[in-house]
Amino acid sequence: MIALKVDEEKQAVLTDHSEQRIKDRLGLSKKIADKAAQKALDKGLSHAETKGSLRRFIDALYLREKKANNIKIYNRKVYLFKDVVLITVLNLPNKYSSVADKLQKHKNETKIEIN
Repeated sequence: MIALKVDEEKQAVLTDHSEQRIKDRLGLSKKIADKAAQKALDKGLSHAETKGSLRRFIDALYLREKKANNIKIYNRKVYLFKDVVLITVLNLPNKYSSVADKLQKHKNETKIEIN
């Protein structure tokens, strides 16, 4: 008999530092920070979904921030996770914003077609 593993949504876990960064950089309260982190984890662009200079930017972040193994881009912010633990939030440099917006839009349109 083959057991099927149910893919459960992974819950984002926030550190004190990441809560403070969400408050500083997104202007959200600590109470809403967990929802923002969860959205980024679920809907954000992953490394595999990026290309070109944006991918090279994420590569550089990965090499610089050795603890972060799950980097997501969502709403022009860069979320650095270690698995599901949010380490910090950075602003996405303006020169990558248009590429990130296009890729995010394409990802959202693709999800709608599949469902």
